[in-house]
Amino acid sequence: MASILGSSVNGITINITDAADLAKAVRIRGLTINGAGSGLQGVKVIASSKVVIENTVIDGFTDGIGVAAVGTAQVFIKSTVIRNNSGAGISVAAAGNQVALSDVAVVFNGNGLVTAASGTIVSFRNNIIYGNKKAGEPTSSLAQR
Repeated sequence: MASILGSSVNGITINITDAADLAKAVRIRGLTINGAGSGLQGVKVIASSKVVIENTVIDGFTDGIGVAAVGTAQVFIKSTVIRNNSGAGISVAAAGNQVALSDVAVVFNGNGLVTAASGTIVSFRNNIIYGNKKAGEPTSSLAQR
């Protein structure tokens, strides 16, 4: 385990724009990302094809995870806790962006899940969305296989 303190800034910004980088993939695993109540976004996805966030805690930001990539981004969040963020736990703000959740707890945020502009959040039905001022719902749910 490791930690990042992101007071008044983003914890992690993902912005892979180099055309030579064909994979455009990022894996975040085993981090505690703390905004100390004043951070902007715990993880901000601006440009990437694939992002995997596993075994991570995101706490104390305006938004826990913000996905606003131009084009298409696929974000898979597994075994992660997103809590105590004043805005959204997870926000998907651009068309073509997809977020999939498995074993994720989105608790005690201003809004649990927020989607706009045809972005999607898919739940594999083993997630906890609780105690948020506005819960929000996944755009769809799928059974695990």
